[in-house]
Order: sequence, then C-alpha cells, then structure tokens
Amino acid sequence: MVISRALAFAAVLLLAMMRLALANAGRAALSCQIDSQPQSVTSAWAALKRSPNELEPQLALADALIDQGCYKEAVPILEAGLAQRPHSSELQSRLRAARSMLNEEHFFEGLGNAQETAKLQHSVLRCTKLADVSACDDALRSKPDDPQLVIAKGDALSHGGHPSDAILVYLHAGSLLPGDVGVKSKLAVAESQREALVSQCQGSADVAAVDACQAALLRGSPDEFELLRRKGILLQSFGKPEQALEAFIAANVLKQDDKSVSLAIVALTDSTGRRDALALAARGSSLLTLHRASEALQSLHEAEALAPALPKLRVEIAQAEQAARAESKRAVAASANAQPIKTQPGVPSKPQADTRMAASGAVTYSNDAAPAHTN
Repeated sequence: MVISRALAFAAVLLLAMMRLALANAGRAALSCQIDSQPQSVTSAWAALKRSPNELEPQLALADALIDQGCYKEAVPILEAGLAQRPHSSELQSRLRAARSMLNEEHFFEGLGNAQETAKLQHSVLRCTKLADVSACDDALRSKPDDPQLVIAKGDALSHGGHPSDAILVYLHAGSLLPGDVGVKSKLAVAESQREALVSQCQGSADVAAVDACQAALLRGSPDEFELLRRKGILLQSFGKPEQALEAFIAANVLKQDDKSVSLAIVALTDSTGRRDALALAARGSSLLTLHRASEALQSLHEAEALAPALPKLRVEIAQAEQAARAESKRAVAASANAQPIKTQPGVPSKPQADTRMAASGAVTYSNDAAPAHTN
C-alpha cells in the first residue's frame, strides 16, 4: 500500500513537472521566435498538450525547437521526458545534443561580448588620444551620453578644423554637465575659431575661402544664409556651376526673397541643365521672386510631377497661380492702353507736329557734344 501510494505520488509529481516544463517551453518558444512562430513548433506544441505523457510528441516538440536553434527551450522538455522515461536513448541523445549546443551558444555569446568590449576600448582610445572623429562616433554608439566621450569628439572636431560641428557637440556636453567650466572654455575657443573662418569666408576670394565658408556653416545661426550665398558666389567665380548651384539652392531654402540668389539660381539651372525636383522647385521660387510668375508656375509644376511631397511646394504653386493671374491682367491692361490715339481730320498728331517744327528750324539743338558714357 505504501509503495503504491509512493508510486502514485511520483506519477503526480512527474505529471506536474511535465506540465510546468510544457508551460515554460511554450513561453520560451514564443520568446525564441518573437517575430514569427514556425508551424512546426506550434503544431508540435499543440500535439504535446493533447498527449503530455506520450514519447513521440515529446520528441517531436524537442526536435522542432532544436531545428529553430531554441536549445534553451528544448532542454526542459527533454528533462521532463527523461523523468518519466530515464532509460530512453532518444531522449538522452537529444538532451546531450541540446545541452552541448547551448554550451557552445553561451561560449560564442561570451566571446562576442568580449570582442565588443575590446572594440569599444579601442574606439575610446583612438577617440580620446588620437582625436579620431570616426572612432568617437563608434564609441558613442555604445555609450551615447558619456560626457567624456562627447567632449573628446568635440575636441577632435575642433582640432580638425571643424569648429561649427564642435560647437554643437560642446553644447550637448554642456547639457550633460551643466555649469562645467571646462566645457564652457572649450565652447568659447570653438566659437572664436568659427569667427575667424567667417572673416576669411567673407574677406578672401581664393579657394581657401570656400573651405572657410563651409567650415563656418552652423545650422540655425544668423549668418547661415550669408555664408551659403558667399560660398555660391565664390564657386561660381571659380567656374564650378554645379557646386555653386547647390550652395545657392541651400541659401534659397533659408531666404526666398533675395534677388541676387534668385538670379543666380535661374542662370545656373539654365547653364547646367539641371532638372531634378529640388532644382526645379528652387528655380520656380526664384522666378516668382523675380516677378516672372508664368515661368515660375511651369517650373513648380514640373517639380510637383517629380516629387509632389516637397515641402512648401503646394503653397508656392498657389502663390504663383495668383501672381500669374495678376500678371495676365496687367498685360491685358497694358495692351489696351497701347491702342493708337484717334485725331480729328486735318489736325496732325503730336509726333507729326514735332517733326514739322524741327523741319521748319523753329527749334534746333547742337549735336556737336560727344554723348556721355555711362557704366
């Protein structure tokens, strides 16, 4: 009686272990295949739920999990099966294989972590000691808000002649270390470097001035438009129309009512033949600034056909349509005003009277003086 009760208790315990293992495996299978559950796993799982004490469903689910690389999830299924059938060679061999693969998985996972750690340390070293900006970026991908790495990137940019970029990085460092005197000092140095580049951009007319204009560019700064405009002028003077057009288009995005930029964009889109959506949109807005609404409307419609989602394009088309209608009305009015003036019979028109007076010698002008020359 005691033995039978013990056996019954063992059976109940084994059944509870099996159900727990099945529940854990079910949750594990979901986590192992979080994006999509293979049909083989879900079918095997359903079959085992119907027959939790049968060997074949146990093996089928374990095999399905192992095929998916879910070794951690297969182990408790096999262990629960072996608790019922400790001498099953099928369960034993599969359990050894699953544990072996799981150990290898942990080994390579640890190796991968070690490699990532070594890579991070290498990037930090190159960033902080060698002013390598790309290494700073690599390190910051792992530690994006590390103040020392952020400052090191700012230093690398400043030393590399990119003070505008350094300013933005130092501002971020200041948000991480509010009130830090060292960061404020570095920011002041970068701003001073940028001011020197602005002066070189605006005061020189050589190739180095173009580089100075680019290095001084700071998004959102009050002089951003003027720097882009100056860069375009310099590039145009050096016979680089494509690059000049890029600079003028960028300037036009910031300020669309500058006639000098508008004239340059119209001329350069003509000379380069550039007809992409961005260039056509810039040409259209420039023609609108120059009060050539009908031409502007044509360019804007061409841009819309290529890229209907361009920002502000629909607004500019509406403005061009309104201006074109007003332009058409002015042309009609001018044409009406240009009709010949009717005169009474026998009374000469004013041009005829002037001609007769000149012929009669009533009023004469000397033509001896040379005409004035104007620039």
